[in-house]
Amino acid sequence: MIISKEYIFDNNVFQLSDSLEVETKDIGIANITIIDNFYKNIEEVLNEIEKLPMTLIYDESDNNKNYFDARKSYCSNMNGTEIPYQYNNQLKKLVSQIIEYPSNLIGVNKNILVNCFKFTDKLDLQNNYYTIHVDSFIDRKSKGQLAIVIFLNENYEEGEGINFYEYKNYQDTLLTPKDCATIIHSVQGKSNRAVLFDSQMPHGQYTPTSQFKKEIRQTQVIFIPTY
Repeated sequence: MIISKEYIFDNNVFQLSDSLEVETKDIGIANITIIDNFYKNIEEVLNEIEKLPMTLIYDESDNNKNYFDARKSYCSNMNGTEIPYQYNNQLKKLVSQIIEYPSNLIGVNKNILVNCFKFTDKLDLQNNYYTIHVDSFIDRKSKGQLAIVIFLNENYEEGEGINFYEYKNYQDTLLTPKDCATIIHSVQGKSNRAVLFDSQMPHGQYTPTSQFKKEIRQTQVIFIPTY
């Protein structure tokens, strides 16, 4: 062996499960879909994600002081580096079935993108929601865009997850006072659970407990443009 496997990123482990559990819910303004058992082998996926470096985002001086917000990423950019759910069209077919939209008009972004978050008591999450946002389109030619968020931590305390909001005067800010946004729906975090939704719905992580003061919260995001 020339190079130890511990230094080589194995993109082939990103296989979707053969036993997906899919449930679509109408939350009033749109549908969201919860997909359990998303990856065939979540342990192997986590092993590979662990190899990726973390880069801080946001320019605020207290990042990595009062809170930690970073990204891990991987880009498939040539033959052999693709992610299986891209080249075997498994994810396109799944999304096509869920939203009843032609699979040939559905795209899958070529990146693995992982959000990493941790916070201290100095970040006021008792009175504020953290980073309510809508996602920018990864392809300006697309007519719409869906997002898939995959929960990667081993366990989640009750209440930890993702929120969808009614937020009439949307502003891209780090913290939003709770009286400025109304939770429409919350999805409980669960290991290897994915949530599919319209990326233009205001949404954001929900961390109401102290769990992620002690460990890093990790979620993968996959963007799905539609044409």
